[in-house]
Amino acid sequence: MNSQDICWYTRRNELEPGQVFRCQGSVVKLDNRVAGDGTKWNVLDWHDGWCSWGSEIEPGDLEGTPMQDDRAVIAAALALKPASPSELVEPCAPE
Repeated sequence: MNSQDICWYTRRNELEPGQVFRCQGSVVKLDNRVAGDGTKWNVLDWHDGWCSWGSEIEPGDLEGTPMQDDRAVIAAALALKPASPSELVEPCAPE
């Protein structure tokens, strides 16, 4: 399994506030868990800096491994070509 094949839904207990991930074509920073929900996270969105717009994600939406919270690293991640439909993998489902 390579780093792009990580299913964060099944490894959701390893997630921590402050971790930065690619997520559905953007970059998000885990802020805190959604109150009353066992899996969802409140996240900050990257828009040339961190913005709090009330976004929530499921761990299965996260892509790859956590990256550095660094402007250059994030810019490079955003410049990556999104996967073509033939490269997309079914999102991981709850067990």
